Amino acid sequence: MTNLRCEIKRAFQGCPESCFWSDHLVYAITRASCPKWVPKTTIRRNFKKFDAKKYNEDISFIPFHVASTFEDIDDIYWAWERLLTDVLDDHAPLVQKTIAKPKPFYFNSEVIAAIRCRNQFKRKYYATKDPNDWEKYRQQRNRVVSLRRKAIKEHFAKQCSASTGNPREFWNVKNQTSESIQLAEGETIFQEQKVFNFSSVSEFVVAELLKSLNIRKATGCDLIPPRALKEGYPSLSRPICSLVNQIITRREIPSIWKHGEVLPFLKSGDAMDKTNYRPVTILPAISKVFEKCLCSQLTSYFETIFPPTLTAYRKNHSCCTTLLRLTEDWKIEAALNNIIGATLIDLSKAFDRLPHNLLLEKLSAYGVSLEGLELLTNYVKNRTQCVRLGNTRSTTGKLTSGVPQGSVLGPHLFNIFINDLFYNIKKAKISAYADDKQLYFSNANARIVQKTLNSELAVVSSWITHNGLLLHPKKCESLIFRRINSKSNQTEEEKINFSVDGTLIEPSTTCKLLGVHIDERLNFNNHVASICKKISKQIAVVSRFRKLLSIQTKLTLYKAYILPHFTYCSTVLMHCGKTASDKLEKLNKRALRLIFNDNVNTYTTLLDIANMPSLHDRRVQDMCILIYKVIHGTTPTPLRTLLTLRSKSRNLRGKLILVQPRVITTEYGLNTFRYYGPKIWNSLNDELRTSPTLKTFVTRIRKITFDACNCSLCNC
Repeated sequence: MTNLRCEIKRAFQGCPESCFWSDHLVYAITRASCPKWVPKTTIRRNFKKFDAKKYNEDISFIPFHVASTFEDIDDIYWAWERLLTDVLDDHAPLVQKTIAKPKPFYFNSEVIAAIRCRNQFKRKYYATKDPNDWEKYRQQRNRVVSLRRKAIKEHFAKQCSASTGNPREFWNVKNQTSESIQLAEGETIFQEQKVFNFSSVSEFVVAELLKSLNIRKATGCDLIPPRALKEGYPSLSRPICSLVNQIITRREIPSIWKHGEVLPFLKSGDAMDKTNYRPVTILPAISKVFEKCLCSQLTSYFETIFPPTLTAYRKNHSCCTTLLRLTEDWKIEAALNNIIGATLIDLSKAFDRLPHNLLLEKLSAYGVSLEGLELLTNYVKNRTQCVRLGNTRSTTGKLTSGVPQGSVLGPHLFNIFINDLFYNIKKAKISAYADDKQLYFSNANARIVQKTLNSELAVVSSWITHNGLLLHPKKCESLIFRRINSKSNQTEEEKINFSVDGTLIEPSTTCKLLGVHIDERLNFNNHVASICKKISKQIAVVSRFRKLLSIQTKLTLYKAYILPHFTYCSTVLMHCGKTASDKLEKLNKRALRLIFNDNVNTYTTLLDIANMPSLHDRRVQDMCILIYKVIHGTTPTPLRTLLTLRSKSRNLRGKLILVQPRVITTEYGLNTFRYYGPKIWNSLNDELRTSPTLKTFVTRIRKITFDACNCSLCNC
């Protein structure tokens, strides 16, 4: 519809005499048409004739030392960049490419020729009306359809063969086809004050960082792509190392490194709602090398300062280990007949609101030297950015707060900023993964749980306000965990409600935490239902194109799009219950039948053909891999405290045997990591448990099936 009179051809109000009369029956015929394709231009470097060997030879003759004759760091980097880009322009020149209207991906020369021939027969028939011409046109039309299907099938097969073993490639293909303040007082944080300062980096470190660059990452405003740095690492390691050390010594960062181009990425929900987009900052690739040099030193210093429950952006931590630790705490408390109240706290744009001055004060309080503070002050201050949509850029604006999302150092500075929140929580427990916070407390008395958690929520709210952040009370959620036969569950008076900033947070039956639906029974039935809904839709989409896809193509699509839903946080879902587990297995069987066009063979046979274990076996295998990491100290500390090796002073019938604790209840006691972990681990043979490396252990454990096991895991 339109409100422009010039676009309206005819408009009618009313209806034929046979219909009832109504002033609401209005329709119009407009001259509206599909918008015409507007050619777009883009500037990129042409690597078609790029020779890495000659490129490195030319770089070795560049007099980068000439740049050091300047005094100002911006002039130094301008000269340094100019010297590099002069050589880069010879080997990978900048070209302006006009993007024409894209043709369908199946349009190859054979299909185009067949379409032209079909159109000729069609025009000839309309001119002669000869039945023989119609028959020729009909045969050629059917041939076009056949060739088109063949081309589509070959296209998908080519995409699969090019990205076998790398599911991320499929997401790249999918995306190409989609439209697009105050410190804590009254307590000393440290017993022993340490001083941190940034030190010079070695050429070897810079070389390793250059080799690890992802050439698929976006190019920053300096138009030096990551590939140009990665390909030239043999010759660029020394000059870049010298440049980085010069910046650390001068404590000044080039202005161009502090300019970012912000691209909006859809998180979820309505694509027309701008609040559903995450702003990701594209920075120069060389600036990320510099940030990684600083980040490695800063994180090693703060590793002993951060609490174990601050889990984001830290080595050996993940969403899976965080969720496993939380659910383990809740199950243990529920087994003790305690009531657990948990609140999920939501912050609004926390990364963008972070106050710079307060961040620097906290860095000083944690022992960062004056020289280090001066460098970090230069990093966060006077940053600029613009928004880029296609080839259109907004005006440049200054950043007065926040850290850029898309930088290397920004997330770690955010961790440092929120670290002192943990010192303010005295009675309850708090866990944080980036800007997701979980506050929980347990007690046998419901009134004590409510009073304590409300008191701690007030502390959290006060901290958020005084630290320049913004709390979303209406988006906060809460859950109550307790045993089914608990007496406190019987009385209406013992209902628990929480409040923050005057907003009531009524307990929900389920909440989504780090991508997993957590329910009050901790049986993950709601999460399994959500998985089944998502995968059923994906199976339906693949089913529509099943005749155009080969078996290998469908299998690769399955591993890229469907299997990750089954395996996400698999150790957390270890005890999802037999009914829920059977639902997942049936859905997996349905997917495999579609892949192999097989409605006859059993599920076990289909798994053998696909060369993969059942979902239950995969969960047990993943749990054993996690236990191996726990024993060898490559997991977070809270998980390592849950498992204990049996004393070596006793005569053992095996090696690396874990102590299996006694449990109080079967509902939660048997369904804990600390109980079923040792049970299944001790059932493995000595050769498997004593595997020398993680890679060896993973290879061996993937060959073992657990369906014939008589342990509680398989009988649950």
